[in-house]
Amino acid sequence: MKKTIYLSVAIIAAIITAIPLTIFILQGDYSISSINNVLFSNYLVIFLLGDLLFSCVAFWVFMYFETKKHSIKYWWIAFAMNFLVGLCVAIPVFFYIRERQLEVNMKTEI
Repeated sequence: MKKTIYLSVAIIAAIITAIPLTIFILQGDYSISSINNVLFSNYLVIFLLGDLLFSCVAFWVFMYFETKKHSIKYWWIAFAMNFLVGLCVAIPVFFYIRERQLEVNMKTEI
């Protein structure tokens, strides 16, 4: 049940985050200067970027220790999702992979 919820959240997050990205791409104004103007337009945006960056770092640390603790094989998929889509997809993908590995680990212990 948990695996299904995690996978559903990842899919929904991917769809929701794809909408503004698609609009941005269709507008066609994605030069470096345009992106910099938006990303560093005010202190609130800079705060949100910093928060996101450190949330990613905290997730990577968590993922590292969980991967070692439970011998998770496909952790790199969540790491790649963090860069390709975003943290909102990477976290539920990792939890899905982790739950699958925990099930495998429980079966091998029996």
